[in-house]
Amino acid sequence: MPDGSIRGNPVSPAASTERGERATAAQPSLPSLQARLRLAVVGAALLFLLHAASLGALTRFLGKDAQYLKEAIESALVTKNIELDLIRYDRATEETDGQARSARSDAIAAKLRDDLTSARRYINTPDEEQLVDEVGRLLDDYLVAQQAARARGLESGQIRSQLAPAFAATLAATERLVDLNVDQANALLQQATDSYRIAIFLAVAVAIIFALGLGVALLGFDRWVRRPLGAAASAIARFGGGDRASRADETGPIEVRRIAETFNDMAATLARQDNDRIAFIGGVAHDLRGPVTAIQMANALLDPAGPLQGARADENRAILLRQTARLERMIGDFLDAVRIHAGHLEIRSTPLDLVAIVRDAVEQYRPFVSDRDIEPSLPAGPVMIAGDAMRLGQVLTNLLSNAVKYSPAGGAIKISLESAGEEAIVAVTDQGIGIQHAERDHIFEPFRRTGASRELVPGVGLGLSIAKRIIEAHGGRIEVISTPGRGSTFRVHLPIADRTATDGERSTRTGC
Repeated sequence: MPDGSIRGNPVSPAASTERGERATAAQPSLPSLQARLRLAVVGAALLFLLHAASLGALTRFLGKDAQYLKEAIESALVTKNIELDLIRYDRATEETDGQARSARSDAIAAKLRDDLTSARRYINTPDEEQLVDEVGRLLDDYLVAQQAARARGLESGQIRSQLAPAFAATLAATERLVDLNVDQANALLQQATDSYRIAIFLAVAVAIIFALGLGVALLGFDRWVRRPLGAAASAIARFGGGDRASRADETGPIEVRRIAETFNDMAATLARQDNDRIAFIGGVAHDLRGPVTAIQMANALLDPAGPLQGARADENRAILLRQTARLERMIGDFLDAVRIHAGHLEIRSTPLDLVAIVRDAVEQYRPFVSDRDIEPSLPAGPVMIAGDAMRLGQVLTNLLSNAVKYSPAGGAIKISLESAGEEAIVAVTDQGIGIQHAERDHIFEPFRRTGASRELVPGVGLGLSIAKRIIEAHGGRIEVISTPGRGSTFRVHLPIADRTATDGERSTRTGC
């Protein structure tokens, strides 16, 4: 049967559902562009944090190495001073002036003890601690022996000769401590050099990894985003240039695929609408040709000088009336479609008894269905609504006309009215060819007709679309229940108005 809403949706419900299923199916297997960007940002952040953490750790290590190296160098310097002061102390015994010799020796001894105290602050290893203790013990023994020798009044030569072994042992221990500190300084220097090299290696490695990651990201962006977007843009440009067969490849991340899918659905819908328009023009030409030809023939036969008179003339007059009414109805549908599309279809709402509207529609259409029976089922009392009597009559006439067109000869056509809560429901039932389930979503679209109706019954497919918009303008809805091969039932739901709502006249406009 014919169609529906005055303007077809750019994407049909079936296409929208199919697109949603395709997108849902694509999500598990193909990450979205947003997910890829998030992954890239997280990867770059982790790489940066790793680089920063490694550099921070190396900086701390280098700082500690530098501190240890400084302490080792200072310890070596202090130990070297102890060695030099020890030699100076030994030579101080050569002074001929006993008082000057004693004063100088005491000053050097005090400095030796201070240096030894400083050396203890830089101890880092047990070996160094043991060696410092040994130097301290030997040094104390040597200094005490020197003082004892001076106290006995020994000559400088005798003192040096007598204390030569103690001096040599102390000096040897001091030299070992110097060598140990130098070795420690060299080891720390080598460790600092190795840490620096590791830092340089890590910095270079991270830079290389970052550069490789950036290159892979750019290549991936070019392959997975730029190329699909470019292909989609090219397809859209070709379509805009007149290539109606142009379609975009549904590849790339989900967002790009959805753009391509939406464009492809839109292009398919536009192509379908173009075909519908072409079919509409052909249908209009065909439907207009029939009534015009019949009118021309009947007019020729009605010529006073023609061969037909009497009953045959009356029959031709009836043909003229039917075909003229058909032309008038077609022209009215075209005008209503234009008004609805432009938003100029006016609804004059007044208090109405829907029972009377249904009864008038049945009586008005009954003369045209002599070979079919219309069976009304109406309530005894009034059913009050607020609406436009002429427009509601137009809807019911259209539904009755469709029921007659698609019902076999002798088939019963039922029309009923009932109140259900706050709604009045008008149902028109035929015993016609029915509507396939897949086609029910499209019968209320303009210029859309089902396959069977397009082949069996002439028409352009505007009646149901206009009826739907008129009912919606009244705050109601229209639905269809159909079984292929057994007929269809169209149900019109209209709100029942209370007495205050139906007082006075109200004018509204409806549009697309």
